[in-house]
Amino acid sequence: MYVDRGSTLIDPYEEGLIDIPTKPSDEQYDYKFGYWDENDEYYSGSGWDDLSGYVLGPRTITAVYSSSYKTFTVTWYNRQGGTALQKQTCTYGGSLTYSGEMPTRTDEESSYTYSLFTGWDKSTGNVTDDMDVYAQWSREALPQAGTPSSAMSPTQIYGVGASGMVEEYFYDRDYFDITLGHDFEFSNVTSQVILENRYFDGSTHLAMNYKLFDASSPSFTLAIDYEFLSSTTAQGTLVSCYEPSGSVGFRLYYQSSNPYISWGDRSAKIGYTDSRNVLVLRHVKGSTTMYIYSFNNGTAEYYQENIYMTTLTATRSQQASAFLTFGAHLTTGGTYTDFAKGWIHWCKIWWDDLGDSNARELAAWPHEKLRMEYAGPRRYYLAESTSRCNTSWVAQNMLALSHRFYGGSNYKWDGSGM
Repeated sequence: MYVDRGSTLIDPYEEGLIDIPTKPSDEQYDYKFGYWDENDEYYSGSGWDDLSGYVLGPRTITAVYSSSYKTFTVTWYNRQGGTALQKQTCTYGGSLTYSGEMPTRTDEESSYTYSLFTGWDKSTGNVTDDMDVYAQWSREALPQAGTPSSAMSPTQIYGVGASGMVEEYFYDRDYFDITLGHDFEFSNVTSQVILENRYFDGSTHLAMNYKLFDASSPSFTLAIDYEFLSSTTAQGTLVSCYEPSGSVGFRLYYQSSNPYISWGDRSAKIGYTDSRNVLVLRHVKGSTTMYIYSFNNGTAEYYQENIYMTTLTATRSQQASAFLTFGAHLTTGGTYTDFAKGWIHWCKIWWDDLGDSNARELAAWPHEKLRMEYAGPRRYYLAESTSRCNTSWVAQNMLALSHRFYGGSNYKWDGSGM
């Protein structure tokens, strides 16, 4: 604005010459006018009231704004055009988890069409906008009579039980195979299965075209179902994205007969001997902190009640141009060293932070196959119910490791002590 030389400042807002200063919101913040600044000197008040003195030459006075995280609403629905099941709010970058009862659908069962809930269509681990999230369903008709259980989907097996026609389909020792462990497919997050069922013999490696920590790399969640062989030498590295100069990136390696993870200049034990394990890493773009989840917390050979979770924070920037590598890690000379013996049973990456709840689910169990055999109809009661289950299936083989029973004793599948 123009004023006469030697005049005093006026408040153009109070005089109706301008509207209150505003700054447009961006994807992360809302802004509110806070104060005026001239030559980095603070002037309090709601406007120009406390600016004083004569105007003897050009003066530049800048509006300064306070910022606040934008708040977003996530609404979960049982299906497109269906009923809203729950609403939650969080600020930008927050993580939300549906806390209601698992969705169910029985509206088509009278016509022998059945639906099983398979998950949600979007990740809510990193909320950056208002979101409508829809339940996903596996929907199938009752199979033709004579279809073997091994050729049926889980939805069809459920349908046979719900229809009450179990005796027409299932016979003793019929079976189907299931794959344990969790996986996610989200419409708002890109993901890729990187490797499956790959053995490393202690002399080979596999470098992938994935840079996890360079300047353009987004946030990510990485799940690794792995297994070291006990013959792996010290420092043998099964997975790495690592630059040894400056200790930048991570390594999954074998030390003192146990798996360890290093992140920058920090490390943690995350497994027990050569037992099969699941490791999940969450990293936010540009952060020096790595969130680490492990199926077996590395204290005993029995499985634990809870997922082991820890955070490692490096003391320096972890920006690097290293590639994700299996079986070894890169040296400063550009060659590979510390080759490991073991298996990558399954490895998948999601190019976003999926949040704590999803990471814990991914780490909950390895992706091992289990054969279930039919044991008859209505043999057992449902948990916390007086109703019997429609069908009963028993695992053909017991799980590989034991589980701690209440009372502190540990037993193998045959009842013998450990």
